[in-house]
Order: sequence, then C-alpha cells, then structure tokens
Amino acid sequence: MASATMKGDIDQYISTIGSKTTKNLKEILSQVEQPSNGGKPRTLLIEGSPGIGKSVLLKQISYLWATNKLLTKSDFLFLLHLRNPAVQQMKSLECLVRHFYKSEKEALSCITQLIQDHGKSVTILLDGYDELPVDLRQNSFIAYLLECKELPASAIVVSSRPHASTHLRDNVTCRVEILGFSEEDRTHFIQQSLEGEEEKITQLNNYLTINPTIAAMCFVPFNMTILLFLYKQQATLPTRSSGLYNLFICLTICRHLAKSGITLEDEFSDINDLPQPYTDIVQQFSKFAFIALNKNQLVFSLAEIKEHCPAIADYPNGFGLIQAVEYVGLMSKTRSFNFTHFSVQEFLAAHYISGVPPDEERFILEEYFWSDMHYNTFNFYVALTSGQHSSFKQFLRNGKNTIAIDDKFLKDKLQRLRLYRIFHEAGDISTCKTIEGKFTDKIIGLRGTTLSPNSLEDLTTLLTCSSCRKWKELDLNSCYIQDYGLLLLHRSLHCANIAIDNLWLYNNDLTSSLDSYLSDIIIACKVKLLSIGYNKAVGETPNFFTTILTHPSSVVESLLLYDNNYSTTKWADYFFSSLRESHTLKVLSVSDNNISDDVCGVICEALAVNNTLKELYMYHNPITGEASKLILDTLKNNNTLEVLRLPHYTEDVTKEIRSLQQVVNEMRRGQGCDVKPLAMKF
Repeated sequence: MASATMKGDIDQYISTIGSKTTKNLKEILSQVEQPSNGGKPRTLLIEGSPGIGKSVLLKQISYLWATNKLLTKSDFLFLLHLRNPAVQQMKSLECLVRHFYKSEKEALSCITQLIQDHGKSVTILLDGYDELPVDLRQNSFIAYLLECKELPASAIVVSSRPHASTHLRDNVTCRVEILGFSEEDRTHFIQQSLEGEEEKITQLNNYLTINPTIAAMCFVPFNMTILLFLYKQQATLPTRSSGLYNLFICLTICRHLAKSGITLEDEFSDINDLPQPYTDIVQQFSKFAFIALNKNQLVFSLAEIKEHCPAIADYPNGFGLIQAVEYVGLMSKTRSFNFTHFSVQEFLAAHYISGVPPDEERFILEEYFWSDMHYNTFNFYVALTSGQHSSFKQFLRNGKNTIAIDDKFLKDKLQRLRLYRIFHEAGDISTCKTIEGKFTDKIIGLRGTTLSPNSLEDLTTLLTCSSCRKWKELDLNSCYIQDYGLLLLHRSLHCANIAIDNLWLYNNDLTSSLDSYLSDIIIACKVKLLSIGYNKAVGETPNFFTTILTHPSSVVESLLLYDNNYSTTKWADYFFSSLRESHTLKVLSVSDNNISDDVCGVICEALAVNNTLKELYMYHNPITGEASKLILDTLKNNNTLEVLRLPHYTEDVTKEIRSLQQVVNEMRRGQGCDVKPLAMKF
C-alpha cells in the first residue's frame, strides 16, 4: 500500500529525466536499504537550494516505491511534509500510522509489525527539514526518528536547504546534493516549453549567452520557470537576478488585480512604482515577509497573516504572492500558507527594508547584513536601492566620515566577494572596479577559507563579470568545496572566456563524478598549473586525464596529483597512456599516491616516448630500488626529463641508482650541449 502524497504529473517528470536518474537513485538508496549497524541510523540527507527540486524528488521516490522499482525491501513508506501542522504535532508512532490508515485493523497491523521489527520494514521520507520549527528539531517525534529513538532500524530520507541541516551531516549514512538542471536539461526544458517556436528558442538562448548571471540562476528549475513565464508575457527581460524577481512579482500582481476586474492605468515593472492603495498593502506583506524571515518561518496560519497584514481581507492570496496548501490525511485536514517561493519572501523582505526610516534601516543592516540566512535578501535590497541609501553607505564606512568602503570589510576575503556581487547587482561598476583592485597581482587567494554555496556564487560573479579576463592564480586549496561547488564554477566558467593560469584545488571534497566538468574548466580557462591532490576520487574516470593531457586546446604544463591514492594498475594504464600522448605537460607530481612496482612498467613505457616532461616527482611511494633502476634505464632514451625525485632508499641502493644517473648523463653529454643533465633527488 503506497502511503505517499502525490501532486502533479509525476509520470511526465520521470519520462523527462529518464532512466539514468532512476539508476542513480537505486545506487544511492541502496545505502539506506542495508541493515543498520550497531544502532546507527540508515539515513539519506538530500540537500539543495530553494526551487531545485527536493520535494519533487521525494515524490518520485514514493512513486517508484509504489510501482516496485525502488526500496523493494520496505513494506511501508510514509511521505511526511514537515511544513504540515498535523505532522509537526505528531507525538507517537500511533499518530504517524493513523495519519495514513483509515482502517483500524490495518493501522493496528502496521503498528504491530513496526514495533516488532523496530522499523526495519519501513522507509520514512521527511520533506523540508528546513521548514520544521527550530524547537521541534531538538525535541519532537520527528527529532526522535532522526536520532533513532523511535523505529531505530528504519530507513529515513530527509530533504532540506543546506543552512538548516548542518548538524545532521555527521550522523547520516549518505549525503547528496541536488544540482539542478544540467545545460542539456535546461536546453531541453526551453525546447519543450517553446515547442515549434524556433525563433523564440534561439532568441532566448542568445539572451542567456550574453547574460551569464541570469543563465547561472536558470540552472534552478524554479528560476527557469520564472524566466519562461516572463518571456511568454513578452516582457523586456532583465539583465540581473534581482530584476527577474522584481518583474515577476510586478506581473503577478497585475494579473491578480486583472482577475479582480482592476486594470491599472499605467503599466509598471518595478515594485517601487506600484500605485496606491496597493503600495501600502504590499508594504504590509513585505514587513510580514521580513518578520517571518528573521524567525526562519516559511509556513504561516491565516490568523498570523491577518495579524500582520490587516488589509489582506480584500486580497487573501496576497495578489498571488501567497498560496494556501491543504494537507488531507485520513484522520485530519490541515491548511497552511506560504509565499509562492522562498525567494519571493526574500525579495519582499528586501523591499520592506528599503522603505523603512534611516535609523531602523541602519539597525537592520548592522544586525543581519552578514547573516547567511539573509544573504539573498540583502542582494535584492542593494539592487532595489542601487546601493545609494545613506544608511547603507554609512554602514559600509563603519560610521566613519569617509567616502570609501571601510577597509575592514575589504580585508575579509569572503566579505570582499560578497560586496562585489551586490554592487554588480546594483550596477555600480565603479565600486566593483575598486573591489577588483584589492585582488593584487591578479591573484584570488582563498586557501583555507570554507566556501559555502553563497560564497562560490559570489566568486563566480567576480570571475565572469569583472573587467579582468586573465587571472594569474585561483587558489581554492582546503576550501572544503564539494561537487556542487565545482558544478557552480563550471556553470559560470566553461564558456565565459576567462583565463586562469594556476588553479589550486588541493584538499577538497571532490569526487570523480564531475570529472568531465573539471576537465571542461581546465581547457576553457587555459589552466597551466592544476593541483587536485587529496580529494576523494578526482581523476578516476578514464577520459579525464586523456582529455586534459591530449586535447588540442589544453595548455596544462604542471599537474600536481599528490595524496590521491592512485595506486591501481587500471588507473596507471590510462593515466600514463595519456602521458605518452601529452603535448604540453612539463611538470608532474604523483607523490604520496601509493604507487608500487606493479605500475612501473607503464611509467617506463610513457617516459620512453614522451618528449615534453621535464620534472617528475614520485617520492613517498612504495617503489622498490629495482623499479627505480628500470625507470633510470628507460631514461637512457629520454633526453627531456631534467628532474627526477624518487623515494628514500638505503645507502647501497641509492649509490646504485646514482651510478645509473651518471650513465644517463654521460650519454646526454655525448648528444650535445643542448641536452641538459638529469638531476635527481631522494
């Protein structure tokens, strides 16, 4: 019996995303289908930004379970929307089961089985952990489920925006991020939405090409939907993200007024130009949006809305900006309200801030400006005010009677990136250039700085929108970037005509699943030095090194691969096969990779034919002296390698290798002064 709530045409969604997603879901969910180990939870955490598709994914999982294609070991599946007041009020297992079963006999049978097997036969889907009130995340039936205090053997899948689920990450079996549309998905979505209108499809694609900020936003399905809505309304499309929401909200208000028989005399495309009496009504909604945002509240009762918005009596849906959601269980029916999208709530909160008295505005800025929770709100705020409000200028000058932004903000690297993005949104190019100048010698050094998705968005804005098109270095070592962060960089960089000489990605949380995206960045940005050491599995796909070492447009000269554990013969075969064909590589480090004698054969084969490599570092690998001698013997036929660093050996073995080095150099001296001697280090 499928205990999943369905909305929308799920069959069409599944056919659109194709069988590949189903296969990936099976692989991911197999980790939570395994029996629990020592009381540890079988929990999958799904994170993603607003509008990215988390709720749709849980509905898809429910559908595939009901059709016996996923989670086949589960006899029961419960999909719980955590914004539903009835779900928030659940106190026990009995409340959970009776939320779905009308029959007393079926309910008792289910409860009995779940108690007997401690939940081994059930999968529970928790949709929207970020929408669960903060107090209930600590002490509630939902919290007990996640802490294994209830149904300890159950499998749990929970979705959330990242900022709310940080504390869950250390106690889950598996954590994944929804990445949104790929470029192919986005193109397919446009073609389906504008089917048969080839000229419009071409125009929209051209618009996205010349507006990279908007294009990056449209990898989020909800944002792409907004853009298509505006395009079909024949509206003049904006060039900045804030303009997208501004225009969307204006058209939504106009449409809903028209449905009420009200036609405005003048069209408007800016929320600040809304005529009376609607200005005051929207201001009430905006204030309510800000108050709720400060409490991290996304779901409201009608009574709460009426309390803060007295004028709502004539417009209960907030001009289409507020929607009612009904949850119908077998034992209860609830109704709650929320803004049509979280970004709409953030935009309205920004609209409210932009209209308060200066003293209050300054207080809000000092209290919330650097908060992650208010990140998008203040991006919108600066765009709405063009960054020209006196309170904002005073805030940036830290209360000083000066003209420029206070240096304490610009010294902080993340704050500097943040300020660049918001002033770019505001169209203040002069201030953007001032901030650009703080990155001395064209180096963006963020080493050791934890980069959230928001910070990465700021970084990509700087890279794609700044006047500098050639950067000497982008240092992202130890920034804890995960695959989603790499995807953000790819979306902005691979077609932005930017050059980055040195790209450092050492010690992050990247995997091989996005190898093709990383190779795209390396080639498109004309990267000369690449460091990808100490990641989980970067470069394990066969085509990765072949692409970056042999692609006609690749200019990679230095490749630092230390601490990746590239120890398998299979990896060595396709890596060193690529090295044989490399036409640019000069420096290679494969140190600390657990490389053993088993792969020395393919190393020798590569060195025998490669004529570009000048430096090879192989220290801290379990290579025996005999294997190193084979490498030296190969170098009798290689005149280009100038530096070779090998592991430490005993004095006797080192002496033997040095003797071979002398033989190699004697042969080189006989070939002319243009051939440099081989230098060796241990």
